[in-house]
Amino acid sequence: MLVLSVFSTLFRRCIEGLNQVFKGGAQNFHLKTGIPTLVLIIAQFSSVFVYGTSYTITCNNVSGLISAINTANGNGTDDTIILASSCTYNFTAINNYVYGPNALPEIKSKITIQGNGATLYRNTTTKFRFFFVDTNGTLILDDLTLKNGAIIGGTGGTGIQTSAGGGGGAGMGGAIFNKGNLTASNVTFNSNAVNGGTGGAGTAGSSYYTGGGGGGGIYGSGGAGGWTTSNAGGGGGGGGFSGSGGTGGGWGANGNAGASIGGGGGGAGTTTSGTRTGGSGANNGGNGGPGQWCGVEVTQTGTNG
Repeated sequence: MLVLSVFSTLFRRCIEGLNQVFKGGAQNFHLKTGIPTLVLIIAQFSSVFVYGTSYTITCNNVSGLISAINTANGNGTDDTIILASSCTYNFTAINNYVYGPNALPEIKSKITIQGNGATLYRNTTTKFRFFFVDTNGTLILDDLTLKNGAIIGGTGGTGIQTSAGGGGGAGMGGAIFNKGNLTASNVTFNSNAVNGGTGGAGTAGSSYYTGGGGGGGIYGSGGAGGWTTSNAGGGGGGGGFSGSGGTGGGWGANGNAGASIGGGGGGAGTTTSGTRTGGSGANNGGNGGPGQWCGVEVTQTGTNG
């Protein structure tokens, strides 16, 4: 009993100290024995301490969100960005051109974005996606909508002599291009789109071929795909370039300049990597899939808007 009394006394003093530190946060604890008190202290610590650095972004403060991501990329810790509840963040400008135009800085570290029902919305005619996740980056999205992102592939090369122009490059990732690690929980991908680039001009009356689209919502570099219903895909793969997610759309920024190599086929829109193949002859590109996530490694739960 003496041991238990001393044990309880020590934790009572600890609780009293916590009352001073947290200004009343622990005064509702009722000390009877040492063991329940220890459990309560652990619970109190769990609710108070935040691991890494957190940033709270006010409603529609796009510049603040950009600044928070830049800081998170360089501070060497895991970071959490908290968006305003049910707010729409309107994006009107391109931030960078890593694998195409992006509205936000590329993700180079581990960043969690708690959406609280917020929406990231491309509110302009300028085409860009929202996120590019670098190979060393980890992006965790929760309770968020990505709406109206759009990407178009590069223009194909001009035909040589009497050859047809090359197929346009594939547009990849209307909302997110992922080369790293991505987790999306309760995330809606709404009205994002990709389109293949314009085919290169032919010569001497020859024709040209359009490019491809990979992943209306998300494009990635391999692994199992996800699903979405409201994101549009484009045509066949970029001229002369095959994708790395099954036989999905091409990676190339521009199509092949000659006519001897056909474009790779776009993804078939299944829940795994693409299976639709390109044409077997020269100048033939395969058709694109219906805007599914084309070969992306992603953990996803939630809705498709």
